[in-house]
Amino acid sequence: MSTRAKTKSDSLKNFSCFRCGCVSNLTLIPDDVYCFIQKYNNLKWFCDTCNNVSPDTKSSAEIDTDLLARAVDRSKQELMIKIDGLTDASKIIESELRNIRCAVKLNDEKLSNINHAVDEMRTGSGGVIKNVQKKLNDATDIKEREKNLVLFRRAEGDDDKERVMKIFNQSTRNEVAEKAVVKVTRLGKKQEKINRPLLLSLDSVESKNLIMDNVSRMKSLDDVLKGVWLSHDLSNDQRDELKKLINDAKKQESVSGDFLFRVRGPPGRWKIVKFRRDQKLKEKV
Repeated sequence: MSTRAKTKSDSLKNFSCFRCGCVSNLTLIPDDVYCFIQKYNNLKWFCDTCNNVSPDTKSSAEIDTDLLARAVDRSKQELMIKIDGLTDASKIIESELRNIRCAVKLNDEKLSNINHAVDEMRTGSGGVIKNVQKKLNDATDIKEREKNLVLFRRAEGDDDKERVMKIFNQSTRNEVAEKAVVKVTRLGKKQEKINRPLLLSLDSVESKNLIMDNVSRMKSLDDVLKGVWLSHDLSNDQRDELKKLINDAKKQESVSGDFLFRVRGPPGRWKIVKFRRDQKLKEKV
């Protein structure tokens, strides 16, 4: 086997180890020695590592075994270095995971607090929204009722509007035009021997106020129309408010011998008025 390594340039003095095959550039060898070695293929060159293993005392198998053992040791050392590196990396990853778990737990607590706060806000705002919605609905209901009147104790018949106009003409001395009464409707389900109230829809608040300003004249109606009475078309809350004020007025009157107490004013702006019993006041509803 030739100990010369094939090179791209003859100026390099390269030799290949007979045993391990590693290539070395032996620049210190004189040229004549190098040329001499090149001429004989039976000359063998060994690297320092292979040369330390004496071929005189060990067989080729033993030499191969030693080389393999050294290679295994090197691989083992390299593997241990890599394992140590992996162990360090594992510790770093484990530390990072602990930090992540702590951060997740902290975020969960913050999220729980936020959800609790949101629930409280929803509960609180829900009540506020319902209250505002109720007030809006009440305001709309009152607005729709402000041009209405309710007539009680009027016998039922097919000529309800004509009778209503007769009452208004007598009480206002013909100041209310027929077109002012837009619609006349009986309230509730029809029953025998019961006169349902009449809901009167008027064209304006002015027409309604004119009728209510002259409501006291209804006492002088003829016998056919006598006994009827008018009221504002009140919402449930307004009726409750008026009922409470009337009860308060009665309580005040019961403890005062010389004074009378009456509820006066337009719907929603009622107040209790005090006056002497002998004082003649014009009754208003």
